[in-house]
Amino acid sequence: MNRKQKEEAVRQLHLSFKELNNVFLVDFRGLKVVDAISLRRKVKEVASHYKVVKNTLALMAIEDTPLEELKDEFAGPTAVAYTKKDPVVLAKVLIGFATDQVRIKIKKALVDGELLTAEEVKELAYLPPKLDLIGKLVSVLKCPLGGLLNYLQAPISNFIWTIDQIRLQKG
Repeated sequence: MNRKQKEEAVRQLHLSFKELNNVFLVDFRGLKVVDAISLRRKVKEVASHYKVVKNTLALMAIEDTPLEELKDEFAGPTAVAYTKKDPVVLAKVLIGFATDQVRIKIKKALVDGELLTAEEVKELAYLPPKLDLIGKLVSVLKCPLGGLLNYLQAPISNFIWTIDQIRLQKG
């Protein structure tokens, strides 16, 4: 790579990193090419990205971005997995791949502005996806309202039922 190509690569990385809040740094040491291709495909399936970056270029690109907190982690072979969507889904893919292929390790992550360790990323991976959690919240909020509605309608329903029974008895 010549100097102009490096400057362009840093500029492109900087533009990509500036918009991100959900980033996972991965140590891919010893990962076979076939496995790397498989990992890239799995990450792409969940609308995310996986890039292997040179540490020197990445360190220049993360200046003035949310990823600046991760600058100490850019040592050794480093890949960046990132998404603009649900970070739980990407965490599931990476942790699933890490358990299948012992060759990759999560270094650290930045999720919604919070710095996470590898253990916290594992915990994140075991959460249900965001839409499932929202659905559960809606159902939990709906149950008391439905109960209240039934409670408020009960006197009216009982009154109507009583009137109907009286009508049936008198013919």
